[in-house]
Amino acid sequence: WPEGWQGGYLDAVEWRAVRGGMDVPGPAAVWARPRVPLVDGEEPSGLQRLFTVADSGNGVSNFLDPRQWWFINSELTVHVRRVPAGEWIGLDAVTLVGEHGIGTATSILHDASGPLATGAQALMVRPRQAGGG
Repeated sequence: WPEGWQGGYLDAVEWRAVRGGMDVPGPAAVWARPRVPLVDGEEPSGLQRLFTVADSGNGVSNFLDPRQWWFINSELTVHVRRVPAGEWIGLDAVTLVGEHGIGTATSILHDASGPLATGAQALMVRPRQAGGG
């Protein structure tokens, strides 16, 4: 992950880069597996695993240096064709940033059997203040 991105959610999910990289701007593909359940003592369902990973499209395919820019997803839509099988979810994502602080991240989610959902995130893009805040 890019410098400064660590802990919390990133450590709660196991990541394996396939194409591109979380520390390199541009489109990327990863396999991801949540390491912890959403509810203590409860095995995550396929849909819980899917939505946990679907929320990462903009981070995986970041377009701008995250040390200098915020790109917060203000909305996430996932269209599911089937429930995933297995623990690992594939995420193939592209982020595009336009004028006036507006961006989108789109993704195809899959398991070992093939595509199962598409994701779309609306992004609010703003420069970080000096000092990282």
